[in-house]
Amino acid sequence: MHQKLVKRFSFFGRIIIVVFFVSIASWLQKIESYDIQKDLIDLNLIASIRGEPTKYTFKDQSVYSNTIGWLDKNRPELSNLRRTARGEIFDWLKNQGLSSNLAFRLAGKEPQSDSQTIPFYFIQFVDRKSDTDLTSQIKLVSFGSVNEVIDKLDSLATPTNIICVKKLNIDSLPELPPDIFNDRRATKELAVSLFGNELSVRLRRIYRNAPIQTMPDKFFFPVETELVVGPSYIELKTPSSPLNIFLIKLYQSDERKRYLRKTYGHMPIGEAQKIIADSLTQAYKRISILGFSFSTRKFPFAVVFFCLISLIATLLILRRPWLMRKTDSFDNQSDSKMEEPDSLLYGSIYLRAFIWIVLPVVSIFAAIPIIPITINEQILIYSSGAIIFLLGCTTVIISKDL
Repeated sequence: MHQKLVKRFSFFGRIIIVVFFVSIASWLQKIESYDIQKDLIDLNLIASIRGEPTKYTFKDQSVYSNTIGWLDKNRPELSNLRRTARGEIFDWLKNQGLSSNLAFRLAGKEPQSDSQTIPFYFIQFVDRKSDTDLTSQIKLVSFGSVNEVIDKLDSLATPTNIICVKKLNIDSLPELPPDIFNDRRATKELAVSLFGNELSVRLRRIYRNAPIQTMPDKFFFPVETELVVGPSYIELKTPSSPLNIFLIKLYQSDERKRYLRKTYGHMPIGEAQKIIADSLTQAYKRISILGFSFSTRKFPFAVVFFCLISLIATLLILRRPWLMRKTDSFDNQSDSKMEEPDSLLYGSIYLRAFIWIVLPVVSIFAAIPIIPITINEQILIYSSGAIIFLLGCTTVIISKDL
């Protein structure tokens, strides 16, 4: 009879140990799901810029106006010099026969009195290393790999190099052909743009029903410029977007980008997103351990059930009066008939406390699912954990005389 009860005693201890290892396995799967979830967030983040151009053009008025606004706020003295040069160019064009009303009509705007509103581009984006113009370079990547989209992120999140007109040499302005703006037979397109250290004035005349159109008139003259390191393209495109904070943070994390390249680099970004989303969906629904599948929502209740049954059964065994008597025959039987693992269990109160208190409580918290659970389920799990803790403490106290 005694030997049978001892086997039952150790049997329930082993159940707690097995439940603990299964719970730890589910906890490791949950941690992996958190990592995968972070991967999906980062891939969704960089996918948001998939359809954007690798470099922006001033034809996007938001980029132009936001760049001017940034210069006004951060480099007001340079911005004032730019405005002065704009006014000088506008006065020069008027002296060549361009009226204010014509200038605004050419620019697609209503006539106004303020010459500073005419959209002459006195700033330019450049690559400092190669000193090449990036203002008009546009390349779309709509369905690229993860590597390609990360390359685009590096391009769009890099601080921009802005060249701004600082001073205009009035004496260097050329004389334009007479009546160049007064040809009423043609529709005119006017553009004033900065190219490196030269300012370009481009006038194109388009004649209706003409078999051959004339080449645009272009005039270049040197200007004094200053190079300014400004915000990234994505910040100039949508400065108030909350995504910019996360995009810039991801751009600055070389370690995170290396991980994404190594793990998903050659996969199409859409396919990578789908695979991760499917894995997360499966992780939310089921836990798979050694070929067995459990519901993530019901698993913690199963852990609670086995821990409660094991501790209650152990407590009932310890409450038997004959088991608590200290007799020589009991000690002799313990030494001769109990197996080595059972001797270890009975021999150390610290080991018993670890098995009956620590392992069940840790198992319950490790089994809490990744999916949100209701308040009632939380109360039930946490209250069960408290009861199991008290049962474990009671079991250890009763067993101190073993």
